[in-house]
Amino acid sequence: MSEKLQPQKKTGVFTVERRRHPRFSVEFPLDYSFVEGKETYGGIVANASEGGLLVYLPQRIEIGTV
Repeated sequence: MSEKLQPQKKTGVFTVERRRHPRFSVEFPLDYSFVEGKETYGGIVANASEGGLLVYLPQRIEIGTV
């Protein structure tokens, strides 16, 4: 009796990059101010691509207000 060998399924995490532009890890300081304000605030740029930036800010902001 011979048994047929079956391929074993690979386990683990496999991710496919689905972004249009590659992202690059960076760590740059960022100064910003609100459209209607004069004070400036600080944040950190965490990664960048041709399509945009990921920034960390000390407060939640609405789109179009900075």
